[in-house]
Amino acid sequence: MIIWSEVRGLVAVAATVAAIIALFAYIPTIGDDENFYDETSVTTTTVPPTTTIDTPLLAGLDVVLDLCDLAQDFADGSNSDLYDFPGKVPQLAQEFYDQAYDLSVGDVRAEYAAARSYYEDYNEVARP
Repeated sequence: MIIWSEVRGLVAVAATVAAIIALFAYIPTIGDDENFYDETSVTTTTVPPTTTIDTPLLAGLDVVLDLCDLAQDFADGSNSDLYDFPGKVPQLAQEFYDQAYDLSVGDVRAEYAAARSYYEDYNEVARP
């Protein structure tokens, strides 16, 4: 006696195999339209001249070094026995992300903003 779940499984496998075979036969025909390449249009656009500012290769090195110093301060503070209290690490993390957000530029700034917001909320709501 066949169990209905086995039948459903066999139907699902058969449907999947049939779909793969159908797509295998259909995909090579995409793009073979002969009229596709006949209708070409040329559009010309003018681009205003841009000025480039020469930036030295190591222009962002100061920011990277400052972020490394912040990370080292965070690591030292979290390992320190001088300030040992519950919730020390989240507070240090909030200070780190506050300062890192101010230093950062570009796309990474949103990541620092999200982390800063998380630790602000955590330190406001959470209890050690």
